Amino acid sequence: MRRYIVGLLATVGALTVLSVGGLLAVLFSGSFASKELPPSFVLSVDLRHVPPEAASTDWWRAGLFGGGRDIVSTLQLLWQAADDPRVAGMFVDIGDESAGLGRVQELRQAIAHFRGKGKFAVGFATSLGSGGTHLSDYYLASALEQIWLQPSGGFAVAGLAIETPFVRDGLERIGVRIEGGKRDEYKSAPDSFTAMAYPAPARDNLQRLLDSLYGQFVADVARERSIEPSKLRQLIDSVPFDAEKAREERLVDRVGYRSDALDDVRVRVGRGRELVSLSDYAADTVRPKPRGDVIALVRIAGTILSGGVGGSPLEDDVAASSEDVVEALSSAASAKEVRAIVLRIDSPGGTYPEADAIADAVGRARSAGKPVIVSMGDVAASGGYLAALRADVIVAQPTTITASIGVYSIWPVTSDLLASLGIRMERLSVGA
Repeated sequence: MRRYIVGLLATVGALTVLSVGGLLAVLFSGSFASKELPPSFVLSVDLRHVPPEAASTDWWRAGLFGGGRDIVSTLQLLWQAADDPRVAGMFVDIGDESAGLGRVQELRQAIAHFRGKGKFAVGFATSLGSGGTHLSDYYLASALEQIWLQPSGGFAVAGLAIETPFVRDGLERIGVRIEGGKRDEYKSAPDSFTAMAYPAPARDNLQRLLDSLYGQFVADVARERSIEPSKLRQLIDSVPFDAEKAREERLVDRVGYRSDALDDVRVRVGRGRELVSLSDYAADTVRPKPRGDVIALVRIAGTILSGGVGGSPLEDDVAASSEDVVEALSSAASAKEVRAIVLRIDSPGGTYPEADAIADAVGRARSAGKPVIVSMGDVAASGGYLAALRADVIVAQPTTITASIGVYSIWPVTSDLLASLGIRMERLSVGA
């Protein structure tokens, strides 16, 4: 089979969240004037694209790809809706898109909390697990009370896999040799350039990771769908299925179009009740500028680097400036109204000095009397983990990929390539 691999919402109670230094986010924010909502309604939540860790600040990208709401603000709204007497239930659009399992687990927890308040949660998908390349959409859908699947849609939810290109031989063929070193044997980041296949420690590590993630998926889905785990594994090994077969195997509940699912919801709650989008609900819940005690939220999203994090408008890669993070932590530590700091980390790592600088800022914030709680998203590895070490508390999702402490350094040697092209290098220098 083809398979694909792929956190904590701080409930602040009466406290609100302070915006500091550009990296802190106010959990309740809105750009548009709110319209009056009906006294009772069904919340419409579009999760065809799982919210990113950090919403795009580029107007063009937010407009094209819907990057206006991040995962933390989405979670906060869902938790609030659970206690809002106006919200009768939730209708969720599920997309056929891969997403990090840490964020998916956070959304599952928010949905479970919502259902625990006696409210229904129904979802619709045109298909699930397109081409058998991922399972995150179905993992999210399985948390819902009822799953609708379009008649022409398929169920191709498969397992997990990690695929790595090993390019050493190809580079050597064109005269490029990679040199360097790593500490220690489980630090697998440079292996793609220095090895011809997975070294034994890396292979063992990655396989255990896959087994753990897949085991969690099977256990959670089997429980929600009332299917024996062994039976679920057998079904996943047998995909793809058409929509009717998926219903027969209890993988979904109903087969129909989105309009059918909406009609069913209206019958359940009464046709007089409207659907209210999460955006309109967010606008209605905008809070005034906080007064009194607050909790500060500082984000590390992406590779930890020094300096600015700007790039091409077409680049999707996200990076975190260590200077900005340190400044935000320092500002929060010195602000009298800040009672505590939540440091949200979703990062594969970065350069050691920059991660170490963030860890130092965390320690200084604690010394200033501000508790620091780390919330890990999909991944907080290497430098991302180092940045968290001095916090009072570290909270991760069961599927968060974390730790991976170690260092490596590699560089290309291109002398043979240059010689083959007739290029001669000459260098002049002074001093050491």
